[in-house]
Amino acid sequence: MADVEFWYSSGNARALDFIKEFDKYAHKLKGFVNITPRFVTWGCPACNPLFVKEECLSNGKYCAPNHIKDDFNRYDGKNIIMEDLRQTCLHQNL
Repeated sequence: MADVEFWYSSGNARALDFIKEFDKYAHKLKGFVNITPRFVTWGCPACNPLFVKEECLSNGKYCAPNHIKDDFNRYDGKNIIMEDLRQTCLHQNL
């Protein structure tokens, strides 16, 4: 069996589009490929305190900056990380 890791962020619309499209084929690969989601974060302990408060967890150890904050994308990086953690837990408990 082959192991495949998908690295992405739940805050990246293109990555989520890819995951959604790939899901059509993932079920056919079951038993042949072991797929593991991995989520991208950055460390920024020396960043501006306001940035760390909005975009990071653990005092800047895990950051997922949302650079596109408009009327449709008003979530902060810390919310992206929490969603990534939720998705990790769901995947591990399937």
